[in-house]
Amino acid sequence: MALAELLASTPSEPGVPITSARESDRAHEEFRLITELAALVPGGCLRPGSTVGIGGGPGQTSLLLQLLAGPMEQGRWGGVIGLPELGAQAGVEQGVPLNHLALIPDPGDRWLDVTAALLDSVELVVLRLPRSGSTRARCRPSDARRLLARARQRHSVLILVDPHDWPEQPDLLFTPAAVRWYGIADGYGALRSQSLTVQVSGRRIGGRPRQAELLVGASEHLTDGIQRAG
Repeated sequence: MALAELLASTPSEPGVPITSARESDRAHEEFRLITELAALVPGGCLRPGSTVGIGGGPGQTSLLLQLLAGPMEQGRWGGVIGLPELGAQAGVEQGVPLNHLALIPDPGDRWLDVTAALLDSVELVVLRLPRSGSTRARCRPSDARRLLARARQRHSVLILVDPHDWPEQPDLLFTPAAVRWYGIADGYGALRSQSLTVQVSGRRIGGRPRQAELLVGASEHLTDGIQRAG
């Protein structure tokens, strides 16, 4: 989907009906996660209208793709804004169907309008805030409130990558606490799989963070956070 087409097809105010990839009879359904991540979250799902953070560190991209894989394998639609390094092939290999995914690597100063447009159009919207120092690039509290209101009204989920510049606490925060690769020994071999230690905290969790191991099949495209034995 071209950026110009996306913005042209979306009204400036939330709640106005538009042609959308979402199915109206599924708008209020929760977003089921893969088994390993579902065990960490009350009800095993993401709630429509909620916000989710993905913390930084090795394994972040793999964790994001696994978070998207469950709902998108069930027919949900997604959009990713501001992650030019996200590999399409890696997404396919981790269960993310590309025919249900819009990729907008660099929205520029229009990131706020693009995010609002995608929240109206698809069900899972991933945003990494711009790292520019310009005033337009920063996320003001009023910007966050606008996007949160739109997500709630459209029953979408807003997923924030590196949410430290986001002025609101996410409902759930997934953090890759450790990553380990399998298949390399004594300087040779092929990567076979990746093990992530995932922690979940946030308003929906309360108390101590929850933690679990997530095993991800490896490929040449899963290159974030490779650790070799010393």
